[in-house]
Amino acid sequence: MNLTIPPGPPNDRFGQAHAAAMRDNPAAFGMDLQRRFGDVVFFRLGPISCYQFAHPDAIHDVLSAKATCVGKPPRLKQVFGRFEGDGLIVCDGDHWSCQRRLIQPAFHSKRLAVYAECFGRIAEDAISSWQGKGEIDIASEMRSRALRIILNTLFSTTKASDVERIRSAVEPIQQWAMREFYRVVATPRWLPLIWQAEARRAIADLDSFVRGIVESRLAEKAPVADDLLSRVLSAIDPRTGKRMTKREVRDEMVTIL
Repeated sequence: MNLTIPPGPPNDRFGQAHAAAMRDNPAAFGMDLQRRFGDVVFFRLGPISCYQFAHPDAIHDVLSAKATCVGKPPRLKQVFGRFEGDGLIVCDGDHWSCQRRLIQPAFHSKRLAVYAECFGRIAEDAISSWQGKGEIDIASEMRSRALRIILNTLFSTTKASDVERIRSAVEPIQQWAMREFYRVVATPRWLPLIWQAEARRAIADLDSFVRGIVESRLAEKAPVADDLLSRVLSAIDPRTGKRMTKREVRDEMVTIL
């Protein structure tokens, strides 16, 4: 079978230049490819063949209509699977379909209206706290407020200690993940590099935090909070009658975080 390879940029320096451009500004890199080569683009990151789809119809085919036929790339599973386990971003096939059905009710439009009230309260608190402060670090403030929103909607907690603990874990994990995801060749985990050790500690702390909350909630005789975690724990797949296992709940909560 002859396949037509879509247009795309030359394989500059074994894909290192493409990897660096994606790492520095993935949105600008993708928009530049679309502008130069169209809605379907082919390029290489070293030995990895990459395709970019920009037209809504093609994106719908990949993400929805033909999702069960399209597997997640090995690098994504290798990097994000290290801390997300087998959550929705990492899994594919029948398992992805089942997990999506179980978690989808938690994002029903009626539920989003409830979450929006939380967003509004935290935004108003932020604006009030900035009064009279003069110059503020807006990037740091936005990260802090976003984490408060996430922890409130997921776990019904806004404790400052929880926000700081998650922030201290998520930031090094994100930095490590972005560094590794856009590498042409993955960094061996056994190399004694500072960011490798930081990532290991952060992943362990994030896992401990989320597992602790999930286990505590499962031990309750009756739900004490109407948050996203409670919705996921009580969800039943209409096709199979199954619920998520404790491990699956943990993976989905970390994925959303």
